[in-house]
Amino acid sequence: MPTKTKRHSGRPHKESTAPLLENAGEHCNVCLVPTTMRCTRCHRVYYCSEDHCKADIKRHSAECDRIQDSLYAFGKSLLQNKPASDSDAVYSDVWHPKHSVSAILLPADATEPREVKLRWEWIVDADAPGGGYQNIHVKPKWFEDDIAVRNMYIDSVPGDDGTLVLLPEDRRLALVYNAHFLQDSSPINKCVSKLLNAKGASNWRDNLLLLRSKGTPWKDHDYRDANLKEDLPVVLRFFKASVRDEDEGVSEGVALNDGADSANDDASSTSSLVDRLNA
Repeated sequence: MPTKTKRHSGRPHKESTAPLLENAGEHCNVCLVPTTMRCTRCHRVYYCSEDHCKADIKRHSAECDRIQDSLYAFGKSLLQNKPASDSDAVYSDVWHPKHSVSAILLPADATEPREVKLRWEWIVDADAPGGGYQNIHVKPKWFEDDIAVRNMYIDSVPGDDGTLVLLPEDRRLALVYNAHFLQDSSPINKCVSKLLNAKGASNWRDNLLLLRSKGTPWKDHDYRDANLKEDLPVVLRFFKASVRDEDEGVSEGVALNDGADSANDDASSTSSLVDRLNA
């Protein structure tokens, strides 16, 4: 009895292939496991663990440099095509992804402020003004990796007569701080405590970083080098004003109370201060 022969179409046989990832950019470059961790230099290649990052570092190193160079080229192209209305904005080689900026560190564990360098790169983001933003590196050296870090912009301080004085555009400041320092048992900032002679010092905890920030409609943050001699008196006046406004009952030179009650008492005053300045 003749056997049935299987009819073949004229098309070549197509082998089954692995399913395509919907968003390959958010999967580990080594094992394809979904992840949110990225290379801290180029921010374009993902890894699920430090081990896989180290395993791929030899291959990715040259690729990482190319990606950063392409971001730099993209930034330059944005400059060439910026709106005419923004032609007076100040631009320079700060777009380069491998630059650093000087900041003033007000350390939590020491009494003297000092200048530190913060590395940063330009992050391309279509939703941000100018197509991107400056990403400064403050973790893990100055803040723990799991800490939410925010900026408080200072564009005015009280003058000698108590009225607010607007700071010059190139002297405005950005104070980088731990957003939850009143809730996470962060230590009182010893540097601020000394600057304020302990008055209201429990309002400020953990490390604080101070930079100059000249934001424009085209560039959101535009961080600049801080100057210890010029900018420290400004932020000190800001700190003293916050104490006068929010902590009138504290007298000069009182001993600090590092207990939970002190933190809770100061929470509402500091929160209202942050809300007012960030409004």
